[in-house]
Amino acid sequence: MSDQQSANQQSAADIDGDTKRKRKAALKLIEKKRAFWRFVGVWLLVSAGCVVVWLFSGGGLFWPVWVFLAMGIGVVSMGFGTFGKRRAAPSEAEIQREINKM
Repeated sequence: MSDQQSANQQSAADIDGDTKRKRKAALKLIEKKRAFWRFVGVWLLVSAGCVVVWLFSGGGLFWPVWVFLAMGIGVVSMGFGTFGKRRAAPSEAEIQREINKM
């Protein structure tokens, strides 16, 4: 096999590896988005349930607001983690520096 063929095969392997990494990252992002929307749904259901309990218990001080706020902090935090600005994948130099620190 010539050097040119070997270089072409290595290049194809690099591209294939890069595609696999991108696919894995995309699948991870899809799962994060699904988990976020599931959590939003749970937040809404729990919030509605608290309002119903509050109504049937005679009203008074609107305590469900604390549930809204507490879970809302989680929703906002999870939203930033899911939809916020993404950092680029670590470079080989960064990976090597971390390995050298071990």
